[in-house]
Amino acid sequence: MFDNVGNRSPAECRRVLTDDGICVVITGPKRNRLLGPIGHLVRTLVSFKFASQTAVSFTAEETAGALADLSELLESGSVVPVIERTYSLGDVPEAMRYLGTNHARAKLVVTP
Repeated sequence: MFDNVGNRSPAECRRVLTDDGICVVITGPKRNRLLGPIGHLVRTLVSFKFASQTAVSFTAEETAGALADLSELLESGSVVPVIERTYSLGDVPEAMRYLGTNHARAKLVVTP
């Protein structure tokens, strides 16, 4: 499981994993923040120490090489994004309302 938002508790993350599942907590480079997402990261890593599952951290890079690697994974079908709903550009307010309900379980896509 990839946790790239950090809006779920470690317990919620563990509940969706198998007994030997892995939670990858994704962070980004610090941008003028004292601690950034370190609180969520530490809570998750410590919480998983007492579980059969594993948590690891990964810092995302915004480089041409990283984007090329991601593009290759997407093109090969190794990584497949899960799209829950598609909205037209004119329906963005509706998409935002739905997103605000916290019921979205996959990606919402806005098309022109």
